[in-house]
Amino acid sequence: MRRDDLTDAEWERVASLLPQDGVHADRTTDDRTVIDGLLHQARTGVRWRHLPDRYGC
Repeated sequence: MRRDDLTDAEWERVASLLPQDGVHADRTTDDRTVIDGLLHQARTGVRWRHLPDRYGC
């Protein structure tokens, strides 16, 4: 986990709001990584294509 990524406590609060029934079963990136990527983009304003690789494609 990086400094700006969600903590375990923050993730527990967010995870309960997401669908749990395998809606995105074919996706290779987990929900927590996607949310961290969204927050990184919102915080830094970086273009989507310039997101660090750790957030997936």
